[in-house]
Amino acid sequence: MTDELELKLALTPADAARVPHLGLIRGLRCGEARSRHLISTYYDTPDLALRRSGMALRIRHDGDGYVQTLKAPAAAKGKHGGLQHMREAETRLSEPVPDLSHLDADLRGFFAADGVGAALRPVFTTTIERTEIPLAVRGGTIELALDQGEVAANGATVPLSEVEFELKAGAPDALHQAARMLTGHVDARLQTRSKAARGYDLFTGDVPAPVKAPKPALTPGMTVAEAFERHAAACLHQIRANIEAVVAGDDPEGVHKLRVGLRRLRAMLDAFEPAIDPGRYAWLRSELRWFQQELGPAREWDVFIAETLAPLRAHVSANGALDEFAATAETLRGEAYARARAAVATGRATGTLLALEAWLGTGAWRPAARGNDVGAADVTAYARETLDTRWKKLRKLGRKHDRLDAAKLHRLRIRGKKLRYTGEAFASLFRAKHTEPCLNRVEALQETLGSLNDAATAERLLAEAHPRLAAASEDGLRTADAATAAVRGWLAAQVDRDTRQLGAAWAAVADAPKFWRKKPAKA
Repeated sequence: MTDELELKLALTPADAARVPHLGLIRGLRCGEARSRHLISTYYDTPDLALRRSGMALRIRHDGDGYVQTLKAPAAAKGKHGGLQHMREAETRLSEPVPDLSHLDADLRGFFAADGVGAALRPVFTTTIERTEIPLAVRGGTIELALDQGEVAANGATVPLSEVEFELKAGAPDALHQAARMLTGHVDARLQTRSKAARGYDLFTGDVPAPVKAPKPALTPGMTVAEAFERHAAACLHQIRANIEAVVAGDDPEGVHKLRVGLRRLRAMLDAFEPAIDPGRYAWLRSELRWFQQELGPAREWDVFIAETLAPLRAHVSANGALDEFAATAETLRGEAYARARAAVATGRATGTLLALEAWLGTGAWRPAARGNDVGAADVTAYARETLDTRWKKLRKLGRKHDRLDAAKLHRLRIRGKKLRYTGEAFASLFRAKHTEPCLNRVEALQETLGSLNDAATAERLLAEAHPRLAAASEDGLRTADAATAAVRGWLAAQVDRDTRQLGAAWAAVADAPKFWRKKPAKA
C-alpha cells in the first residue's frame, strides 16, 4: 500500500470551469493536462463494516478498464494536520468484481473475518468528469484533479464539484500553498469529507453532524510553542469539522460550534501573542474576527428565537402579533444562515484557515528573530503570568459591576470569557480540585453577563424585524408595535432577574481560589 496525501476544496460549477484557464494554473503547470470520464462503484457489507472501519473500496471504470482501489486510515493519522491522509492499494482488474487477493496480509485478514469479503455488495456510485493537471509548487509536484459530476445512491443523487490537490513529490506544505493561491482567484470552501463519506451519507440518509473537538491536555515541561500549536490545531479541527454542518443548515449547533472554534482560536492567539510573529498575529486576528462576524447574525437569531421568542409565546395565550413576528424572525434567520453559508465558501475564509494550517505545519507562525524566544519558555510559568494578567483586568472592571452601563458590561463579559478560555487552555497544568471551582464560577458569571448581552442583542434584532413586519400588510405597523412591546416587556423582566443575580455571581468569582497560584500538577 502507498500513502495518499491530499487536500480538497469545494467550489461552484461555474468557478470550477474557470480553474484550468486561470493564469495561475497555466503558470504552475509542469506537464500535459488530461481529461477522463470516471464511473466508480463503492462496495460494502449490508451492515457497512468497511465504513465503520474507516475504509472505502471502489471499482472504477476509467475508459481503459477497471481499477480496484481500497483506502484505509493511515497509521500516523493526524500527523499532517487538516490534510486527508490515507493508505491506498490499487489493483487492475479484468472485470468489475472485487478481488482481495492482492491486498496486504492484515487487510486480507480483515476481509476474511466474519465473512466480510463474501458479503460485499454495491452501495453507491460516483460519475465524474475529471481534468488532471500536474503542477510544480515549492519544489514539489502536485496533481490537481478537477472533478465535476454526481454521487448516486438509492435512486437519489447529489452534485459534486471540487478540486483535489494530491501530493506526488515534495513537502506537504506545497498542498496548502497551491490551495491558498487558488483561493485568491476563486471562492471555495474546505471539503473535509471524502467522496466515499458523501456517498455513505446519501445511502443512509445521514447529514453532517456538528462536532465538538476535545480540549488538548498540556503537560508540565512543555514549551509555550508546543502548547500553542496543540491548542491552535484543536481549534482548527473544530472549525473544519463543522463547515459541512453549516452548509447543510439543518442544525443550529453547526453554526454555534464553528463560532466556538473561532472564538477559542482568537482567544488562543491573544493568550500566546508574545510568542507569535507580529505580522501574522495581526493578520490572523483581523481575518478571524471578520469570519466570526459573518456567522454572528445566524447565531443571534438562533438564540433570540429559542431563548426569548419561544418561551414568551409558550407563556402567553394565543397571540396573532407574536405569531406573525415569529414568521418574520424565521425569514430573517434564513437570510442570516445564507450569509453564514456564503462566508464558509469564500476564498477569504478558506485562505485564512489554509494559511494557519500551513504555518502550524512549518513553524512559520513563530517570529523570525529568536533572541528572546518566548515560544521556548516553560509553559507553566507562562500560564501563571498570563492568567494573573487576565484576572487583574477582569477584577478591575468587575469591582464596579453595579455601576456599569451596557457597553461596559459587554466588556466585562469579554474579559470573563478570555479568562475562562485561557484558564481552560492551561487547566491541565494544574490540579483539577483547584481549577474546577474557579472556572465553574467564571462560567456562571459569563452566563449571567451573556444573558444580559442577549437582551441587548434582542433590542437590535427587534429594530431589524420591526420595519420588515410593518411593511408586510396594511395592518403590519400595528402588529409590529404590539409584538415589539410584548418582547420588550419579557426582556425587561429578564434583565431585572440577571441584574439581581450579577452581584452574587461576581462575588463568587472574586472569592474563588486562583488555581494558577497553587502548586502545579505533577509531570
